[in-house]
Amino acid sequence: MYLSKLNITKSGRLFACALIAGAIAAPAAAAVPTTGVDARMPDSRDVATPQVDLRMPDTRDAAQSPTYVQDVQPNVTSSEAGGFDWSTAGISVAAFAGLLIVSIAGTSLVRHRDREAIS
Repeated sequence: MYLSKLNITKSGRLFACALIAGAIAAPAAAAVPTTGVDARMPDSRDVATPQVDLRMPDTRDAAQSPTYVQDVQPNVTSSEAGGFDWSTAGISVAAFAGLLIVSIAGTSLVRHRDREAIS
């Protein structure tokens, strides 16, 4: 289809007119009436209205005074002077050895399956 020779049918023209009319009418349909209608959410309306503080001046001062936080020192406990914990190290070495054995067994199993599939 060439741009200079457009073959637009009657239904195509009707669709184009309807599309143009919808594009023109859509902003008018979405318009909100501004006469006496506050379309904001109630929380937004409450924040937007100025609040008058009806408390006594002394009460306002007491409410705005800084709060003092007491600095608390953490309790520090020291461990025994024995140094290295051999039981924890033994458990860690045993867990690592078990993981190593399982990973080697899994790798050899996968390699063995690959050799059988190739043959």
